[in-house]
Amino acid sequence: MLVKGPAGFLLPAGIVFLYLLFTDPKELLKLKYYIFTAISLVLGLWWHVYELLTKGHTFWEVFYRENFKRVYDGKDPFYFYLLDLNVSFLPYSFLFFFAFLWVVLKIKREYAFPMVWFLFVYGIFSLVAQKIPVYVLPAFPALAIMTSGFILSQDWERLKRYAILLLLSLISIALAVGIFLFSLPFAFLLIIPLPFLLFLKDHRLSPALAGMMFIVLLKFGLLTDLEEKRKVKELGEFIKKLDPKSAMPVYEVGHFHHSLPFYAERKIIRDKEPQKGSIVVYKSGTFEKCNPIKSLRLYTGSESRLFKFLMDARKNKNFEEFFVCLY
Repeated sequence: MLVKGPAGFLLPAGIVFLYLLFTDPKELLKLKYYIFTAISLVLGLWWHVYELLTKGHTFWEVFYRENFKRVYDGKDPFYFYLLDLNVSFLPYSFLFFFAFLWVVLKIKREYAFPMVWFLFVYGIFSLVAQKIPVYVLPAFPALAIMTSGFILSQDWERLKRYAILLLLSLISIALAVGIFLFSLPFAFLLIIPLPFLLFLKDHRLSPALAGMMFIVLLKFGLLTDLEEKRKVKELGEFIKKLDPKSAMPVYEVGHFHHSLPFYAERKIIRDKEPQKGSIVVYKSGTFEKCNPIKSLRLYTGSESRLFKFLMDARKNKNFEEFFVCLY
């Protein structure tokens, strides 16, 4: 709650409440749940109350934007997370959908809690208009519990083998295409057959090996080049050299890079008119009141959508010219 605000309480409390409502509603009549709810809210939200009392409207602006505006300000379809699951939950991804059907059709009551856990998290965030893949990460342990239970069971064995073989084939094709698409060393092609060899011995573990291969390719083949196009760190270092004592306010105009406060090690003011005696970072054409002393091409898309970021970087798309000036 200290980090994520009300959502830090809503998710676990909502999951437990719904689970008990469907399995043992009389349990909800016990006073202990409400006593500990009050205690947890006091422990988890005192900082928000303190900030509201001391920062007033400034805190409320940020709190509203990060907690309420996201609910209605977005254009992604409601099924976004179900599509994204095929990528985010690799290397077992669509095996989860079979696991979901297995739990429902076989009436596996021991998986009732992870089922409610998954449905609540995905249901809540699917209704929120602004969608970012990391929002549903709290549901991944539930996905893992159901998927592993399905894989370790003796049910639908032939279906599992065909599904895993198809999954390995898709991952291998994706790896091969990525190697050619991003002009990576052909030596990476040598690791592609390894999951198929493991499949012959233990099909259950072969997707895990494919997933590790993907991480190796990502780490040593793609992220090194991608990092060179992430100039926000360079921008942050430049700001620190300009003002090592953090004596000047810093504004960003035309776009806001959420990682800039981290790299610059100071507050970055957004959505406000810059004041005299400040450092201003601005997108080309948005602020012409001072002469630039440095320029960089910065990414204006969401870095949390890694695959889109990779493709944009390859096509040099969604990169804009930004300038720094002393106002």
